[in-house]
Amino acid sequence: GSLRNPAAWNNVFGFRTGTGVIPPEGNEQWISKMGVPGPMARHVADLGLVLSVMAGRHPQSLQSIDVDAHAFAGPLDADHKGVRIGWLGNWGGRVPHDPAVLKICEGALPAFRAMGCTVDAAQVDFEIEPVWQALLLLRSWMSGTGLQRLADDPATRDLIGPQAHWEIANSRNITGAQVLNASAVRSTWTRAVDKLFEHHDFLVAPAVQLLPFPVEQLWPTEVAGKTMRTYHEWMLGTFLVTMTGLPALAAPAGFSPGGLPAGIQIIGRRGAELACLKLAHAYEQAARPVIDRQPPALA
Repeated sequence: GSLRNPAAWNNVFGFRTGTGVIPPEGNEQWISKMGVPGPMARHVADLGLVLSVMAGRHPQSLQSIDVDAHAFAGPLDADHKGVRIGWLGNWGGRVPHDPAVLKICEGALPAFRAMGCTVDAAQVDFEIEPVWQALLLLRSWMSGTGLQRLADDPATRDLIGPQAHWEIANSRNITGAQVLNASAVRSTWTRAVDKLFEHHDFLVAPAVQLLPFPVEQLWPTEVAGKTMRTYHEWMLGTFLVTMTGLPALAAPAGFSPGGLPAGIQIIGRRGAELACLKLAHAYEQAARPVIDRQPPALA
């Protein structure tokens, strides 16, 4: 959730685009990565401006695609009357969320209705646990394998953290058949999420599962009473979208009574980056009191 968790916890916008919209980085180009570079900004117009610089085909990036990058810089005004929003919430009770976060995110939904959108509950017809297990394997295979050389070198072995060592240890035992099976689960999951767009134009879900936690805490060990099995399970709600490769735009949703922010993610169809920006731009106008709120140190 590197573009969505931080944005949601800082009351700004962050945009994870679909695969290839921003040219993938690195020497290896054919295997689809989990991570996507992307912009963050205080306002949607700025988000689109930065994206217009980052996006588009690059001759040395084999999976980059042709997009009208200039369109991301605006204008972004559009009529959203009748647009159908599917609210994923806590994924049918299958993804633990702090009740305070759900309350904040549900409080953002009236802004969409004020724009003329309809908002209805949506649920993916697929089990979550197989997707999580597939993600664990694919993530270890992609990240852990690339880090093995650091773990094997005495000069760098002690410089990488326990989470990286955990991914590396997992990666050493992964077989090609396991990768293929996990990718098949990912593909089936993606088709199940895509099916929701037969009835909805966009999906909306919380961008975080809990409020910002103390900086001294390495990672949350529990969310809403459920023990986290790994150092990153508290990001399951963002990983489920990551697995689809769909564009997901994080937007501010509101604040807890103690002043801590949370955010939503606006999820669009494949190739709907500009449409996501336009919806987020309209939402920004409808949710001005939340968007314009600044921390005391900035205000």
